Amino acid sequence: MKRTILILIALVLAVGIAYAQKAPQGDEYKQWMQDVNRNNRAFTDAYNDMNMSDATGAIDALVDLYTKMEAHWAAQEEKDDAVGWSAMAKEAMTEAQQKMRLNDIAYSLNLLEKSQTTCQPCHEAYRPQ
Repeated sequence: MKRTILILIALVLAVGIAYAQKAPQGDEYKQWMQDVNRNNRAFTDAYNDMNMSDATGAIDALVDLYTKMEAHWAAQEEKDDAVGWSAMAKEAMTEAQQKMRLNDIAYSLNLLEKSQTTCQPCHEAYRPQ
């Protein structure tokens, strides 16, 4: 009997540890995070090269990603803070899109940096340790 209880406890702990290591938002969300990082780097590289086409493409991709994140968080209960952070980043990138149409890449860089200020509080609140 004691042996069965110990085995049961060990099994529950193993399942708990395995579940704790699973990304809470899923693989698709994890891919979005990787895409955000890739597009942030792509914009920075394009800015350094003054490549307007690549910079515009990176900004467009970021608008799309932050729109998806906002919808993702809005579909979950009691995640209004994450919805707000996603919306703030999306709004900054939407404004950056408008600035890119005016060839104002420098202002777009400032907006990219503004959008990145939403990353840390969201990661602190929802990223697995």
